[in-house]
Amino acid sequence: MSIIGAAFVPHTPLLLPTVDPKHATLLRPLHNAYAVFTQWVHALQPDVIICCNPHALSVGNAFTFNLTKHFTATFETLGDLTTTVQFSGTPKFTYQLKEHHETHLPIALSHETHVNYGIGIPALLLHGLPRQPSWVELSSRHSTPADHVQFGMHLQEQLVNARERILLLASGEITTRVGETTSEKSESAGTFLAQWLASARHGTLETFLMQTRATLADDVQSCGTWSLAQLVGMLHSIRVVPNELYTGTPFGVAYQLLTWQPK
Repeated sequence: MSIIGAAFVPHTPLLLPTVDPKHATLLRPLHNAYAVFTQWVHALQPDVIICCNPHALSVGNAFTFNLTKHFTATFETLGDLTTTVQFSGTPKFTYQLKEHHETHLPIALSHETHVNYGIGIPALLLHGLPRQPSWVELSSRHSTPADHVQFGMHLQEQLVNARERILLLASGEITTRVGETTSEKSESAGTFLAQWLASARHGTLETFLMQTRATLADDVQSCGTWSLAQLVGMLHSIRVVPNELYTGTPFGVAYQLLTWQPK
């Protein structure tokens, strides 16, 4: 099987090396979890990382594969003027994914060399791997979480039959509204978070995301809904072992670092 692992990873700018030391201290458990995650990825030795980035460019409201050969992520818009990370794409593999499904799915291509933090933060934190994999960036689109799950299911057959060793990443946060002062928004986000975590721990995330309304995901500002929906679709019916490396709500934002490894 060519899907060798999968993970849901935070992409908070607070993981950047230039962040205020006070914030870095509060996020030390997440940094430690990322270090464990990096060791896990190193042991897996992936050839390709497919990163579902909910903030990537979507062309014509289609699921968009970035066909670039060389990625560069900078973080000026986040207040970091010095950090840069460069990493390689895999245009041939990416085009084959698009070509195989373009007749029956809303799929497009982009050629964006400069990419944002949705893929840039995970790539930065994995940049110390001795053996660097190639990356594929995949966008979400304006539809429903169920549509994203089904899209992932369509991709699965091609992925499990690929020669490459493939690691799946869903980049995002669970909700950014846990700590809001408006009681209605915070209560809704808190309920959503509790349901998400229960589903993750009981192995029912696919069902939870299939039933999640797009308006709810937007209301609680859950960018992770869209990326994780794609990922669980790609894992559909594959027997996996989950490992929760981190869950927390520093600064009122719900983060989770969760891995799955096929049995």
